[in-house]
Amino acid sequence: RIPESIDVVQFMHTKHERLFLRGLNGEHFDLVAGHFVGTLEALGVKQDEIDEAVGVVGPLRPIFVEGAEKAAAAKAEKEKESERTLLKRLGGEGALHAAVDEFYDRLVEDDSLAEFFEGVTMENLKEHQ
Repeated sequence: RIPESIDVVQFMHTKHERLFLRGLNGEHFDLVAGHFVGTLEALGVKQDEIDEAVGVVGPLRPIFVEGAEKAAAAKAEKEKESERTLLKRLGGEGALHAAVDEFYDRLVEDDSLAEFFEGVTMENLKEHQ
């Protein structure tokens, strides 16, 4: 038996997180459990002891299903967020044009920069950009 003081779900999620992110799931758990049973059988362990061991390990399967689901959701969210470019997050093309207008207004109004913009129209600045 697993000691009651151990949060098995949290422990398993933590220990296997990087594997869940790589695709580990319930089907993989089944494969590993099958090899576990096969190993015990090959070592000549009595069936009742194998059954007891499976009784301890078997209930862990939902952790792997849940871990895979959480990892898939986290991956999807990360992909969705990366699809949102900075331009989109700032409000799109309209917001970009407004920002450029504001930026150039500030530049040409700054007395310490004014000499660099003498004889330059706002239209020329924007075209140059």
